[in-house]
Amino acid sequence: MIHAAKLDNKPREILVVDDTPASLQLLADILGSNGYRVRPASSGRLALRSVAVARPDLILLDVKMADLDGYEVCRQLKADAASRDIPVIFISALDGTADKVKGFDAGGVDFITKPFQPEEVLARVKTHLELRHLQVQLQKAYADVELQVRQRTAELCQANADLRESERKFKTIFENIQDGYLLANMDGAILLVNQASVQMLGYDNAGELIGRKMGDEIYGRPADREKLKAILREKGRVDDYELPFRRRNGEHFIASCSVHLVKDANGQPIALEGLFRDISERKKASEELKQSQRLLQSLFDAIPGLLNVLDKDLNIIYSNWHDHDYISAEQRADNPKCYRVFLQKEEPCPHCHVQGIFATGKPCIAEVFNNVDGGYKEVSAFPVFDEAGKVRYVVEHATDISERKQAELALRAEKEKLETVTRNIGVGLTVISRDFRVLWANRVLKETFGDIEGKICHQIFNKRDQVCPGCGVRQVFSTGQGPVTNEQKGIDAAGKEIWSEIIVTPVTDEQGNITSALEVVVPINERKRAEEEKREIERQLRQAQKMESVGTLAGGIAHDFNNILTAVLGYADMVREELIPGSRTLMLQQEVINAGLRAKDLVKQILTFSRQTEHDFKPLQLHLIIKETLQLLRASIPTTIEIRQDIHTCCGAVLADPTQIHQVMLNLCTNASYAMQGKGGVLKVSLQEIQIGPEDQLATLELQPGRYVQLAVSDTGAGIRPEDMEKIFEPYFTTKPANEGTGLGLSVVHGIVKSHKGRITVYSEPGKGTVFNLYFPCLPALDEKGEAAAAEPLPGGNEHILVVDDEEFVIKIERFILENLGYRITATTSSLEALRLFEQQPADFDLVITDMTMPQMTGADLARKLLAIRADMPIILCTGFNELINEETARDIGIRVFALKPVSKKDLAEMVRSALDDTRKTGRQTRADIP
Repeated sequence: MIHAAKLDNKPREILVVDDTPASLQLLADILGSNGYRVRPASSGRLALRSVAVARPDLILLDVKMADLDGYEVCRQLKADAASRDIPVIFISALDGTADKVKGFDAGGVDFITKPFQPEEVLARVKTHLELRHLQVQLQKAYADVELQVRQRTAELCQANADLRESERKFKTIFENIQDGYLLANMDGAILLVNQASVQMLGYDNAGELIGRKMGDEIYGRPADREKLKAILREKGRVDDYELPFRRRNGEHFIASCSVHLVKDANGQPIALEGLFRDISERKKASEELKQSQRLLQSLFDAIPGLLNVLDKDLNIIYSNWHDHDYISAEQRADNPKCYRVFLQKEEPCPHCHVQGIFATGKPCIAEVFNNVDGGYKEVSAFPVFDEAGKVRYVVEHATDISERKQAELALRAEKEKLETVTRNIGVGLTVISRDFRVLWANRVLKETFGDIEGKICHQIFNKRDQVCPGCGVRQVFSTGQGPVTNEQKGIDAAGKEIWSEIIVTPVTDEQGNITSALEVVVPINERKRAEEEKREIERQLRQAQKMESVGTLAGGIAHDFNNILTAVLGYADMVREELIPGSRTLMLQQEVINAGLRAKDLVKQILTFSRQTEHDFKPLQLHLIIKETLQLLRASIPTTIEIRQDIHTCCGAVLADPTQIHQVMLNLCTNASYAMQGKGGVLKVSLQEIQIGPEDQLATLELQPGRYVQLAVSDTGAGIRPEDMEKIFEPYFTTKPANEGTGLGLSVVHGIVKSHKGRITVYSEPGKGTVFNLYFPCLPALDEKGEAAAAEPLPGGNEHILVVDDEEFVIKIERFILENLGYRITATTSSLEALRLFEQQPADFDLVITDMTMPQMTGADLARKLLAIRADMPIILCTGFNELINEETARDIGIRVFALKPVSKKDLAEMVRSALDDTRKTGRQTRADIP
């Protein structure tokens, strides 16, 4: 059996024309994997140029193309004698009868509808290639027979002419006759031959043959002479009897003989007379013709389905009789009429497609119902032309589609059942073809996206011109694996974004080939919203961690800067004491000190970022935190926004956490600034103390009567809509665009105020701004001591003090201050050196002043070691900033005084004197008490 892609041991070449790259690649893969040579063309014009360069064996032609449609391409091919006989199969998504008729009118031999099955394409291509090959073979065989007929006719004409000439001149005819003439006696001796016999037998002249025995010289097989004599005795003559003859050189050839007995008057045979002709070439041609016919028969028998060759009178010239076992051998004989044999009718079918082809010369495809076997047949019919271009035969190929019809009915029933199930399912279902077209969708998807069947999925679901990134359908088609699950954001028919979890599963045919993909679309908007909220919380956590890192950095800067300020303010203060009162130099020196104090305040603001205690409640003057916060905010708020302050510094203290109050101010002021962005406005912050009585309307805030500090933050922005007022303190509620707000700011403010046993109210009018009022309960009033009317001298002494700090300039200023106050100082920049000195003479020192952050050993570790040697040793610990220690942890170690740098001269003098005096009160004498 000959492979479908090779005929005459030559691979068949197919031109595939399609302007869709995916379809072009798909057809190339299908045909190439089955042994065909594929020549692709992406447009009609490229296809025409390709055919002009080299003729393909068959053309698969798309109908819808941008430059020339398939019909026009086919018409141009059929108009050219060089390409007229190339079979053209149209392949298109158009499936209407009119479209198919138009394709056949253009000259196509078949029409395949998209989407198609690879087996269908291969079967159609194989059939038409074989039919074309058969057509060529039939034409060739017909031409050979025609040639032989003409040759034979010419020979007969010549024989007739010779016969007429023989009547006129026997001898000339006898000598020039083309057939060999032999006359022999009954013993086989040759009596007479003509010149043709001499030449055919390979002799030089007739005399060389006369008298020779035919059995010895002429017969190829001696037994043939006896057989021929027996026939002659029985019948008296024999015509066209084939015998092998032998030439003079021993070469054999086949001769066709006509021999009769020559009898005497008594009827007795006296001689043999006959004519013979060399028919070796004719036998060879006849054998080749038989071989060709056997080959054609094998091909016809190998073609699936019924194959008929019909003449103009609807006689069956040839049929392989496939799928028609009910037709007997008698019915098949003698070229029966097709309608009598197959349909058992006495008249041709109405609108017979075969007669139509003889009339038009155009192929066609038709569905025929066979009333005899009750089955459906799909019939493809095309003409076979003779050399004059007239239809000589029509070839029919009929495929039984009864099972397909039954399958279609069963499929329709299954589809109705599937529709019932999928119509009421809670998730979306859709089937996607290989070209990403929606073949089917259930009610859920149609309600969400509209009428989407037949449309490209990514254009409908995501409004994209290209396949979506991470497309599960493309992954399933490319890998053949499934299911594939991913998340996809789509746009519904109303233009609203929706999130879905999509599960894609391959759909395969009976051979396991993936034909389409099934998508299960599960809505996950709520889950995505929860994930978004989780990401926002994580973002806030990262922001908090970042702020913690900024705080750590700020603390490091504060530590070093406070060390520098200690020296700057210390020296500046000492220089001021030595200047003449009222002098210009004293005035300038005071400005230096004032600048240092401002730097000290700036460091305090920086340290705001470093506060780690979440609930450090302590008596607090709110105006200090508020002013500090406003100073920080001024740099970040646009200059188009004016900050107005009405802050009463005489307000009572409240029990509050400075860090949380700072956060409240930041959140309220940031929101107010956002409300006024673009146009600018006024941000007003006021602070006052108020008295709330039982009769006041503010009692509705569930505040107990008493003294409260009222903090008000107002803006002149767009205001808050009435429908949003009840939700502004809810977590995650925000009116800001996406990625501009978390909805946590006001909820945090509300929580902080409640944790301080306070209340918050809001008043707003659209277009007129917003006012937030916060109420914090005041602490009970304490007796306040008046300031000293006049500055007192700084306390001093004569005790021995060990000073430890890794900064040389800090050592110098502290030594200078303390020595001027009368103290004896031992100073070192190494904590290890300080420990060594103390271990040598622990009783020689009355006080230790140490820095916290030092290399090799921290001040806290040094204090522990010193106290381990002398438990009653008074120690003052100074630090610019350190997260590892505070006043409480320092007290736990045994440190008497914890001080933050920079320390002024007055503070240092008072801390030293206080620590030494406290030591006396415990009962231990200092060196100054020893006489």
